Amino acid sequence: MLSWLNLIEARIRDARARGLFDRLRGRGRPLQDPSADLPAGERLDARIAASVGGMPAEIDRVRAVRELREARDRATEPAERERLQRAVRNAEIERDVLLEHTGRAILIPLLSRRDE
Repeated sequence: MLSWLNLIEARIRDARARGLFDRLRGRGRPLQDPSADLPAGERLDARIAASVGGMPAEIDRVRAVRELREARDRATEPAERERLQRAVRNAEIERDVLLEHTGRAILIPLLSRRDE
């Protein structure tokens, strides 16, 4: 195991010396973690899914609920707030159905509490 780590470190040092990391997209900014909205126990699953080209749909729903709530809280017009509240409820239902379908229904109370 140590020899692999040494090899990896040597290749990283070599690439850095050759300037291969100089023009990376997002250089100098923190990495974006698409699974940051999930509970800690679900992040590994999401990262694995992302590495093979897909993110669980429930991550999109969790993110949508958060974004819709933020938009609702910023809205000043009563009609807009009401429309966004309906959208929040619909997104919560979709999220919960997806969580139940994937066997992660135990997360629903945790996400609901965190969202309030």
